Amino acid sequence: MTLTRIVPLILALLALAPVTSAQNVHARHPGHRHHRPGKAADRLGLTGAQREQAKALARQHKDEISGLRKAVHTAHAELKRVMQATPQDADAVRAASRSLAAAQENLSVARGARRADVRSVLTPEQQAQAQQQQRAQKRADREQRRAQHKAERQSKRDATGKPRKA
Repeated sequence: MTLTRIVPLILALLALAPVTSAQNVHARHPGHRHHRPGKAADRLGLTGAQREQAKALARQHKDEISGLRKAVHTAHAELKRVMQATPQDADAVRAASRSLAAAQENLSVARGARRADVRSVLTPEQQAQAQQQQRAQKRADREQRRAQHKAERQSKRDATGKPRKA
């Protein structure tokens, strides 16, 4: 790669670094961020009434989603336990996998319902702006993953640029 191609790439990565590090709390899992509804409300310019409606809708879903998250955690722990059992029972693994998939599906449906309810409070312009911000965040997350992957590949190479031998 020539210097004329490397410099713009480095500058682009440096420009994205503050954005992605500030918005991405979990660096290993870019899609999993702590949600801060207040900041989203500020970015979208929600009115006081819209904020209150959104908070009330989110509270309505809070207990349901919390319970479903616990169910996913429990199902995941059960799958892990079954997978580590000796001798391994294929039928038990299948059953635990189905249980985890069903729990994850229920959680996804509940999160989608919450999102739809909260989105119904927004004006069409705010909905479009929210969608645009989500796309921008996904792009930033993808670029961060690419940069991390590239850094990992580079660290596996020796000074000559050839892959290290194990």
